[in-house]
Amino acid sequence: MEGFVAATNEKNGQGSKKGRLRRALGFSLIELLVAISILGLLSAIAAINLMKARGKAAKARVKSDIKEIEKAIFLFKGDTNRYPEAIEELVQPSGEGWDGPYLQDAGMINDPWGRPYIYARVAGDPPYSIGSYGADGAPGGTGEDEDIFPYGQ
Repeated sequence: MEGFVAATNEKNGQGSKKGRLRRALGFSLIELLVAISILGLLSAIAAINLMKARGKAAKARVKSDIKEIEKAIFLFKGDTNRYPEAIEELVQPSGEGWDGPYLQDAGMINDPWGRPYIYARVAGDPPYSIGSYGADGAPGGTGEDEDIFPYGQ
């Protein structure tokens, strides 16, 4: 029985010195290709999830910015007795009673994609509309391109 095991091991290269040496030097080409393929697949999955997370973070920032801009609009209204005609009035002097800037960061009038927030005076309550057209900068869209207007447009 022992002779059979030794002969089998010799055949597989495990019993011979040459076989042990070849095995100790490294991995076969197939093993390397499989490992590289697995790493590539995992990195692709991670990249996709990262992009989704960045999109969600940008949308959350828009909602947060809009709340801060709304606070600034109410402060502006309290000082000047009127609503701003343009969002830039929150950071630049604009007439009698102006006691701003009402936003600490002038860059806050831009959405995460670098475009100014859409601000317009409208009939209704509140008497303005503020929002963003999303990543694509065009009306409509889904996902990261979805429009974000808390009170409608």
